[in-house]
Amino acid sequence: MRKKTYSESEIREAIKNNRSVRQVCFEIKLKQAGGNHESIKKFIKSNNVDISHFYKTTWNKGRVFGYFKKRGVILADGGFKSPLLYSR
Repeated sequence: MRKKTYSESEIREAIKNNRSVRQVCFEIKLKQAGGNHESIKKFIKSNNVDISHFYKTTWNKGRVFGYFKKRGVILADGGFKSPLLYSR
């Protein structure tokens, strides 16, 4: 197990000044990896840190990106045509 590169006060300050777990990881110079995200979430939960200022949803939830929309890959019901994904 690696030694932590941040102190409790640094992580509290990072949580207070940012709006997502990703931004917190960036500020305390952690790699954008799932284990680091889980560590931050675990810290927040175990120390009852206020995260009411965090974003409530992912930035791309429900978005359809231009390339797939133009090619007719995305269907009206939200599904997709998998053969068209391979024809790039």
